[in-house]
Amino acid sequence: MRPKVYKRFGASTREDAEAKRLFAFNQGFYNLFLAVGIFAGLAQRHSGGSAVVAQTLVLFSCACMLCAGVVLLFSGGRRMLRAALAQALFPLLAWSAWLWL
Repeated sequence: MRPKVYKRFGASTREDAEAKRLFAFNQGFYNLFLAVGIFAGLAQRHSGGSAVVAQTLVLFSCACMLCAGVVLLFSGGRRMLRAALAQALFPLLAWSAWLWL
């Protein structure tokens, strides 16, 4: 609940931040679960499991992150460019590597 942190979520006052707190908490877990999907796919692949299952887990999780970054960019405009790039860059690199390698 520090001003520097809650301003990243678009809250200008402490009261506004309190109102958005549950949303931000939920968003954090949403992102965590997508990351778990990627790590589960990587673990599946490196433990000798099914390559198709591993690839599906990783690419689906990355696609969700990439699409969320695009939505953030188009809904938030230029002020959300940095956040959208941070969210979408690595998933885009993962998809690009899969498509071209």
